[in-house]
Amino acid sequence: MVPMSDGTADEGFQRAHRAARRLTRQCRVHVETSLSKLDARRIAAASYSPYGLDRHAARDGEHRLAYRKRLEHVEAMSNALQTHLRGIELLLQHETFHALPSVTIARAVAEVSASCSWLLRPATADARAARAYALIFRDIEKSISRSRGKTATTLAELREKLIGEIERAGGKIQRRNKDGKMFDDVHVVRVGRAHAKTGFNYSDRVAEEIPSVAPMYSAMSALVHGEPLAVSVSLDDPAIIARTIGFVVQQSTATWSQAIHAWVGVDAAPFINDQDVRALKLSIPKALRDQLEAERPRGTHGSS
Repeated sequence: MVPMSDGTADEGFQRAHRAARRLTRQCRVHVETSLSKLDARRIAAASYSPYGLDRHAARDGEHRLAYRKRLEHVEAMSNALQTHLRGIELLLQHETFHALPSVTIARAVAEVSASCSWLLRPATADARAARAYALIFRDIEKSISRSRGKTATTLAELREKLIGEIERAGGKIQRRNKDGKMFDDVHVVRVGRAHAKTGFNYSDRVAEEIPSVAPMYSAMSALVHGEPLAVSVSLDDPAIIARTIGFVVQQSTATWSQAIHAWVGVDAAPFINDQDVRALKLSIPKALRDQLEAERPRGTHGSS
């Protein structure tokens, strides 16, 4: 924890902290504004938009369950994103900089944004349906693993019923096969030419959906899990943590926004103040900033 009122606090940290606080607020306002308009945009979505195609397929009786799962998942992840951003904003407004809880929430921001993007980003309705089914089976398998007796049996029966519904709708499932041994749980769902795996880890998902954040994700995870070196860095150089929070929040919210707005066929309005992005970058000591610029591959741009 770093007291914000400490007159000896590093100028770079102060700059990074202010920028992170402002960027978080901008992201939170954008998410809240976007969600307040989402229902109307879904209703007005053109038939050729990704959402319009999903809606049309559901009305024709194709993969209605996958369509409902998409709606539920988008709502849940978007509400989680909004709540996480409020939490970070509240922490950053405090007179003491609480690095550990702030990073924990920033990591969650990346995860829910990546999850939402992964579900909505595919170009075809079949691919989006396959991913929605994969989420359903993942939820079922996790519930079975935590259950015993009659509850586990009921969930297993639900899984088999769902498999039947998917196959009747033209989809296919592939059960888990390890070392030649077949298991009951579903490994892959296929809809048309598209397929989706039920298993994943968040580091891969973040790397796939928000590649700019991927290098920071492992560092945030180390801090969240109490790795001694990571915790020491957070105490010795809080500017790094403040920059990480500002960058991760900005990039993750932008990914979520792109996915949500593209799904309903509209362009997202700009919501980030470029001056705050610049301030975040300028909070890096000049010598290190020059080194990073020198090491950057030619033809690449953006914040570090």
